[in-house]
Amino acid sequence: MCKAVSDDWKDNADVAWFTGSETQYILSTPEELAGLAQLVNQGESFQGKTILLGADMNLGNREWTPIGGGGSGKQFQGTFDGDGHTISNLKITRGLSYTDKNISIGFFGATQGGVVKNFTLHNVDVTGSGRVAAVVGGDANVESGITNVHVTGSIQISGYWYVGAILGNGYTSISDCSVVGDGAETSFVSITGGYAGGIVGFMGEGNCVTSGCTVRDLTVQGAHNGIGGVSGILHYGNTIQDCTAENVVVWQTVTPEEDGRIYAGAFAGTFLDNGGKTPPTLENCEFTGEIYSGPDRQDILEAERYVGSLWYGAHPPATVNIAGCTIHMPAVAQVNGQSYSDLSRAAEAAKPGDTISLLRDITSSTWSTIRNLSGITLEGNGHVLTLNTQAFQSNGGNTFRNFTLDLTGSADGYGIGAASGDVFQNVSFLSGKDLSYGIFISGTDNDHETVTVDNCTFDGMSHAIYDDKEGKLESLIVTNSTLKGGACLILCAPQGQFTGNTLDGTKLSIAGNDQNVTGNTLRNGSSISFYQDGSIFTGNHILSGSYLEFVQDNDQNWDLRDNDFGEEIILTTEVETVSVILPTLEKTGYTFAGWREGETTFLGGVPCSLTQSMTLTAQWEKTSSAGSGGGSSSGTSGSDHKTETTVHPDGSITTIVTQPNGTVTETTTDPQGNKTQTVTKPDGSSQTTVSNQNGASSVVTTDKTGQVDAQVTLPSTVVEDAAQMGEAVALPMPGVSATNDRENAPTVSVILPSGTSAKVEIPVSNVPPGTVAIIIKEDGTEEIVKNSIPTQTGVTITLENGETVKIVDNSKRFEDVEDSYWGSAYIDFTSSREIFSGTSQTTFTPEQPMTRAMLVTVLAAYDGADISVSSGSWYEAGQQWAVEKGISDGSDMEEILTREQLAVMLWNYAGKPASSGDVSAYADGSDTSAWATQAMAWAVEQELISGMGNGSLAPQGSATRVQVAAILYHFISRMG
Repeated sequence: MCKAVSDDWKDNADVAWFTGSETQYILSTPEELAGLAQLVNQGESFQGKTILLGADMNLGNREWTPIGGGGSGKQFQGTFDGDGHTISNLKITRGLSYTDKNISIGFFGATQGGVVKNFTLHNVDVTGSGRVAAVVGGDANVESGITNVHVTGSIQISGYWYVGAILGNGYTSISDCSVVGDGAETSFVSITGGYAGGIVGFMGEGNCVTSGCTVRDLTVQGAHNGIGGVSGILHYGNTIQDCTAENVVVWQTVTPEEDGRIYAGAFAGTFLDNGGKTPPTLENCEFTGEIYSGPDRQDILEAERYVGSLWYGAHPPATVNIAGCTIHMPAVAQVNGQSYSDLSRAAEAAKPGDTISLLRDITSSTWSTIRNLSGITLEGNGHVLTLNTQAFQSNGGNTFRNFTLDLTGSADGYGIGAASGDVFQNVSFLSGKDLSYGIFISGTDNDHETVTVDNCTFDGMSHAIYDDKEGKLESLIVTNSTLKGGACLILCAPQGQFTGNTLDGTKLSIAGNDQNVTGNTLRNGSSISFYQDGSIFTGNHILSGSYLEFVQDNDQNWDLRDNDFGEEIILTTEVETVSVILPTLEKTGYTFAGWREGETTFLGGVPCSLTQSMTLTAQWEKTSSAGSGGGSSSGTSGSDHKTETTVHPDGSITTIVTQPNGTVTETTTDPQGNKTQTVTKPDGSSQTTVSNQNGASSVVTTDKTGQVDAQVTLPSTVVEDAAQMGEAVALPMPGVSATNDRENAPTVSVILPSGTSAKVEIPVSNVPPGTVAIIIKEDGTEEIVKNSIPTQTGVTITLENGETVKIVDNSKRFEDVEDSYWGSAYIDFTSSREIFSGTSQTTFTPEQPMTRAMLVTVLAAYDGADISVSSGSWYEAGQQWAVEKGISDGSDMEEILTREQLAVMLWNYAGKPASSGDVSAYADGSDTSAWATQAMAWAVEQELISGMGNGSLAPQGSATRVQVAAILYHFISRMG
């Protein structure tokens, strides 16, 4: 009977060739090669010995067991010489969870010393978690040198962390190797976590050199920290030289960091320079391909994106020594059918009357302003220019249309310098406040100079357009455009037109005569300031909260009648007297009675003089027909208010009184005599007063914008009774809503007996785990209270007399943490309190093992220590804090944190409390180290650490980020 052939090479291993006494062995069959894996994984290192291939081999896509690594804990330490042969159809399938079995995955899982050389892997399909590659996965130690090794054909390499085609993670030199896929659409190196490269995922620091290597027809993609065509990271002291990437796609798939860092580069995804002491080197390399950022694949290819941003844990300045490198740029623009890879060259070629057509987005951090444009059309075709300085300087007569100019990273003066005859159509200007002007216009002494802006958007800069008054521009025409994000506009041209636009939280200044300001909409506190008279102001919509400002004395009656203000007009003035004509309103069933502030009423339709800033409210009188029908609701006769009283089944009584002006007062008194009264005004503002029989009280004020402020008073008896029972005092006030708008979050102040403090529960409706209290200090600064604990009905916190807090939903959203994930609430809790941070702005990487450095940094942050990095390693501040506090001895900071080490550090932080617990209930409790037994027993007793689900305690097991987040939640909840 024939023996069935297994789908796994480990079941077909042939070790008969190995005698142990030879210094060289020639392997000629896949079975003998599988025997090599078996021998190494059983402990034979082959140190001082050579393995020579004697033939090509086809592994037939049967499961391959890595030679070393892969959970074996062993390494190949000899020389492997392929002698020019090819090993085809390699297949390794391991999981993405970060366990020993899934780490150090490749044809070789782990090597040390010696050399791996002279062979080809053709068609590879490799999946693992950490340190994954086709050739050598690596174990973050000194690997074998790798030279003249090639990966070809169908290349599919996937992992979680540290993934490359030649090497996953290690310290070595790689020379004269190549990775040539069957197409960038089908061949890939891909990660869900951090560090991926076409050659190596993560090369450790030192004097490691990658030279003479080629990557072709391949996509390198992944989420975090470093995605590069050659290497995930260019570490300090290392060199990449004489390498080529051709038809390579590099894609960091997540949204860029809030600080603008993007970890994607032609040759390396990120870099470190050891604080400037040993900067890395990149020389004589060439790249042809594409570079993208974010889930929407934003094109970020630029001529000098040799490496991605500085490593996320380091701070600038930092450098890379770069020489002789080239990124070959694709065509970005076309003029008269001729394509150009540089927009400036297209502009040089364009003659008056020509059109420059953009073919793709352009991103540049080294942009040089394109000058002397005259009489051309720049057709953007919807593309985005993301630049670091002024884009264009016009000589006039140009048309700019259909593109976005993103200058959020620019500190330059303005975006585009314009001149007479320029037209802007459907252009969006984006920037921060460092940019002074979106468009800066310079006029001349010539007559009839005009600049037109239509259907454009200005967002973020200090001023949308600067109309240079001294330039004598006759007419600035701005139509159908939007100004927001604080982007103001100064109209100086004497025949300016501002029509059909939207001001959203910004300001228009009328600084010239004969301006035409019609049909515009002002919202969210926008304003128009009048410096000159003679302007036409009609058909505008000034929504609630927006206002008009009069800055200079003039003799004009400002006629405001043909404008829509609603029922509120806000007018401010910096002059002694301003004359205005207010509108007259109409409303069915009412007669308009004028505009009032305080005791003063101004009639509509006639000139009236204002001597101070005012907020005017429309006044109405009911017509006789509106009051007919009798009853207590009549507004013209009988009672002047309506009263409704309801007796509830529990004996409480509610009385609602409605005044003629719309003010509603609702008062509820319960059977114990506790009273709650809410007065709601027509503008939406309200005040709620609670008076309890035990002396506790509160006043909660909500203004018309929804801003909530609560003042709560607690007598000593209430505070003492709660303390004796070990409970928090539930504040006598309506529940507030947590908001992620920190500026406008509800505030709560607690008045206690002098010199005392109390644990209180602030009632909050719909409490997510990310709800935090933020204390407002006397100097106005704010600080998250890390031990503010969310409950089902609110947030508990200990406050001293007179302290004020905001209630904020500070939840962080991470793309790799679903709401249904078991640890999502713990991640919300710790990240919202800024105890834990993500591995990037958009990811948490919950299953990544914690290191000792990570934990001391987290605990230091919780303790309120300053953990900012000034010099040295990213964890130096946390390490120093831990040593000073006796939390840790500060050693082995970069080692993986074990569960018993975690218990000891928490126990030390808690003050080494006594414990009556033990770990004997667990089958492996005796595996706990002697120095950790007391701490582990305490952690188990406090239910901080529990079993693994299989009855084991796993004291020597690693602690993942999500496990530590869960443990810290329980730890803080108990200590808080």
